[in-house]
Amino acid sequence: MRNGVMLSFLLATGYGHAQIPISQARTLPPGTSVTVRGVTTNDGELGTIRYLQDETAGIAAFPGTGSISGFAPARGTDVTISGTLKLFNGLLEIDPITDFTVHATGLPDPAPMVITLPQLGEVTESRLVRVNGCTLANAGAIFTSGTHAFVSAGQSAVIYLRAGHPLVGTIIPTGVVDLIGVVSQYSTATPPAGGYQLLPRGAADLVLSSTITIMGEIAQTDITADGFTLQWTTNLPGSSQVLHGTTSALGSLTNAGGSSSMHS
Repeated sequence: MRNGVMLSFLLATGYGHAQIPISQARTLPPGTSVTVRGVTTNDGELGTIRYLQDETAGIAAFPGTGSISGFAPARGTDVTISGTLKLFNGLLEIDPITDFTVHATGLPDPAPMVITLPQLGEVTESRLVRVNGCTLANAGAIFTSGTHAFVSAGQSAVIYLRAGHPLVGTIIPTGVVDLIGVVSQYSTATPPAGGYQLLPRGAADLVLSSTITIMGEIAQTDITADGFTLQWTTNLPGSSQVLHGTTSALGSLTNAGGSSSMHS
């Protein structure tokens, strides 16, 4: 009887640490010990947390209290991680991380899953996704740390930039962009997109439309009684043209020609 009990205990413990697909780990309750393997999709621009995914799903790994030291894999690292499942503001994490093994580095990103905003949720949580046809609020202003709203196909959601993120201090693009980023959850309440947010990792995750658009504000300088100078930048190079007139009908065209993204 004692041997039978001991055997059952060993089998249960071994099962808890056997490597399983991430999608299976996501079905287990918080407090369960798991071992998963995937490719990381972010660096330190999102903090110490790392998001990883395999062919089945994605999951977050956070080196919290009690974690093994040295966990800071670069983006594109094939890594096996062991630890305990935990919910933080609704986000499923492996925390603490008790062990990890790096198998390869410098791998390309997994192809982003193309989704619509209603698909932000548990199924896409911690995965790298792409939302096409997005318009960012406050276009032409400057990205600050915190949340920034955007709209796609009539639905709204937010991106989040932490302090020190490479996009902070850059211009919010005008026109339509495709947004790439990691799906994360920041609330169990039901704000836009149900408490889920998109985490872009840098400028390359804001894919500008192939249509030429103005970036930032148009500056008006050198104002005199009979003229002024306009200066602006565009996402793509093109000629510099201004329609102007004394009424809303405009009527006159000044064409400076050339081909540049800096116009005057």
